[in-house]
Amino acid sequence: MPNRSQAPELTTERAALLALMADFLRGSAPFRIADRSDALARIEIQKLVYLAQVHEGKSRYTFVRARYGPFSHGLERELKEWEGHYVLGYGDATDKVLELRPIVLIPEAVQKADAAVDEATARTIKEVLRLVEGWESTYELELLATTLFTFLEGSAGSSAEAHAVISGWSHIPAQVFTSRHVDLAWNHLRQAGWLAESVPAV
Repeated sequence: MPNRSQAPELTTERAALLALMADFLRGSAPFRIADRSDALARIEIQKLVYLAQVHEGKSRYTFVRARYGPFSHGLERELKEWEGHYVLGYGDATDKVLELRPIVLIPEAVQKADAAVDEATARTIKEVLRLVEGWESTYELELLATTLFTFLEGSAGSSAEAHAVISGWSHIPAQVFTSRHVDLAWNHLRQAGWLAESVPAV
């Protein structure tokens, strides 16, 4: 549906987010179900942006505990403004999270974003994609981001503590994230160097 509102300026930060989403889709398409190979869900965008922000060491968006892991209301508001300009399918974000409404990136916007990515942003995108390689599903992205969040907020220093925190966090993660899965995510994050005061850089 055409959006007659003025397009938000494609700032360096917005270009970085678009490029991250586009590169994730390019790399993960072979591992995603056919009707979602070219689209993202709101929850997936939230988790990718969270991981990128952690890697950069910036705090443009405030992420808080939410039913489905770390969530930024500020990011949600901004993405609504992208509808019809940079993405299609985001709408007013009133759909239920687990409906996984497909959000498609507008090719022209992606081309402009790719051209605007600087070297530092490219490194961040590379490291985020390296981290999520093999963890491309919605569940796995949520698991990684939520486990990392428990460490960075200082409430967990081990996988067992992370699982205990998540179990008391929300009834949804408690039912879904088993201790074994949290342990796998914790070890993956640790081996990748993300469970440290500073996250890895190339």
